[in-house]
Amino acid sequence: LIHEIKWLVSSSFIKFSVEYCPRVCNKVAHALAARGCKCSPNSDLYWDGMPVGMENLVASDLAESLS
Repeated sequence: LIHEIKWLVSSSFIKFSVEYCPRVCNKVAHALAARGCKCSPNSDLYWDGMPVGMENLVASDLAESLS
């Protein structure tokens, strides 16, 4: 799956990179992935605005990256 994603992205963009980031440094991505895992298959996932609880995680990730 990762190789397929990298191929699809590389064919659509001039330059891109895939980099490892520990979960502790990217709490927002982890929380969104966890929400997605709880949804039923084939369900549409979209929000009108930022999902509840994400603002605190964004602030936490930002503070972590600045320290």
